Amino acid sequence: MSESTSAEKEAPLDEQDRVPCGSCYAPLPKSSSSRCGKCRKRHYCNRECQVEDWKLGRHKTWCGKAGEVGYDFQVVDIAGKGKGVIALRGFAKAERVMYERRILSCRTLSGIRPIAKSFKKLSEAEKNAILDLFPSEADLFKKFSTNSMSCGEEDELGMDSGLFVTMSRLNHSCLSNTNHWYEPYLKSKVLFACRDIAEGEELTIAYSSEPSNKQYLLSHYGFVCTCEACSNPEIAAKVKEIKRLDNEILILGMQMNSDMAIRAGKRLLKLYDELHWPTQSYVRTCYDIFQVAIMKRATLKEGLHYMQLGLAMEQKQYEGLNEPERLGSIAKYASYLKHPESHRNYLIAR
Repeated sequence: MSESTSAEKEAPLDEQDRVPCGSCYAPLPKSSSSRCGKCRKRHYCNRECQVEDWKLGRHKTWCGKAGEVGYDFQVVDIAGKGKGVIALRGFAKAERVMYERRILSCRTLSGIRPIAKSFKKLSEAEKNAILDLFPSEADLFKKFSTNSMSCGEEDELGMDSGLFVTMSRLNHSCLSNTNHWYEPYLKSKVLFACRDIAEGEELTIAYSSEPSNKQYLLSHYGFVCTCEACSNPEIAAKVKEIKRLDNEILILGMQMNSDMAIRAGKRLLKLYDELHWPTQSYVRTCYDIFQVAIMKRATLKEGLHYMQLGLAMEQKQYEGLNEPERLGSIAKYASYLKHPESHRNYLIAR
């Protein structure tokens, strides 16, 4: 693997020819820098960065299984929004758009000290990549709190959060066209398409788990959302209905009213289709329908149908990965599909 010359690294880089190092985020010339010999899409400053990314950055797992900056998507200036990310090609629903390791992490109640300590250990290129994030004049803690994303469950020290430099450039939409999940084993965040995405379309994520949460967005990020869910009354009503139905399935299931719970679940899936809701919600609702449908023999077959549907979605989403936690959920669904009698709800309302 040949390294870029110092002259190449020092020369001003054309925006369209610039890509970040896959390990340290240093800006590199796309046309002449070293890159992964397998996927040919991930660039590096030198062999040290490539080896580190293969191990710590988990490129060994993700090589060729997700999009890469400069080839499949690009960070650009977007009018009225500052930076943003656009698709350089089309993405199919559930396709992995990008993956990224967290560069900093912290429990939300731990304060600034752990973040500052970790920051000092980073390379100059990594530090510059973080300091370049929004808000432009903010200190390190403000940049982290504004741009960090959840990385698992909450405990007594708060939510485990991580900073992902490239994903931090994604702008918000309550009806985002992408969603993400965190791989604790790989310490990576994976971004995938919620629906088909066209070339040139801006990639967006939802900053809040509660759609149309205008007050949170204003206080935490300093902007008023004007996406369709916030500006279109008809769509806003559908978003509200999704939240209501999701809660209703749980209540009806506890009341053992399986027929009404199944109807609510079917309505929920229809709304997911209309609004291109994330795959995880589809899978969870299919599982919810399964849990209530197997309460009675009359709806057992229907329950198995939705378990099969949810399993297929889960398998497609995590295809090609060997991450234990994800394989565990797939194995659980497959087991219930084969042996529904092993579930605690099996025929309890005969």
